[in-house]
Order: sequence, then structure tokens, then C-alpha cells
Amino acid sequence: MEKAATNHRQYRKRRYSGSRSEESGGRERNGHDRKDEDDNETFCQLYIAKISRKCTSDHLRDQFSPYGAITDVQMKGNYAFITYESHNSAVTAIDAMNNKEFQGQRITVEKSQPPNRRK
Repeated sequence: MEKAATNHRQYRKRRYSGSRSEESGGRERNGHDRKDEDDNETFCQLYIAKISRKCTSDHLRDQFSPYGAITDVQMKGNYAFITYESHNSAVTAIDAMNNKEFQGQRITVEKSQPPNRRK
């Protein structure tokens, strides 16, 4: 009985803490290995938030093109998506532009999340 109660407590602790045990191998419920997904990231699309309403896609292209070749810019009100040809260009742009002032606004630049993984 004591062993069953201990196992139940461990299960509840894992379940509500959001952590995964060594027993599960770090796998999510859908069978995908999160560690492998995070280690092999090769994103090229960035999410830019808090941009000025006066900003145009040409302004963004001019500001972000020094970090690499841009394939697409999509404006959505006060945020945008920029797609680079290479992962390294996207990482460089994040490092250079995140939390910087652009057209009087302090912008946020981060990796774009797929629609089903956005917060």
C-alpha cells in the first residue's frame, strides 16, 4: 500500500509540475521528442511586435535586410512577420533588433511560433 501511495504522489507531482521523468524519455503525449525538436531548430521566420502603425513593409525590409536576405514581409497592424532565407540570418536579426527602438517604439523580435503553438 505504501508503494502505491508513493507512486501516486510522484505521478501527481510530475503531472502538475509540468516536468517529464526519465522513465518517459522526455516524450510529449503526441510521441514527439521535445528535446530533439528544440536541438534541431532551423527557423527562418521572425515575429516582430509593437511596431508603429506608420511602419510599412519597406521600412521593415530596410531595417532588417542588413542581417540577411529577406524572402517575405507580412504586416498585421502593429506586428509583422519577416522570413529570412537562412536560419543564421534570423538568429542574427533577433540578437541585433530585439528590444531595440525602431520608429519611436521599443520592438520585440523573436522566433515565430506555428499557429498551434502560439500562446
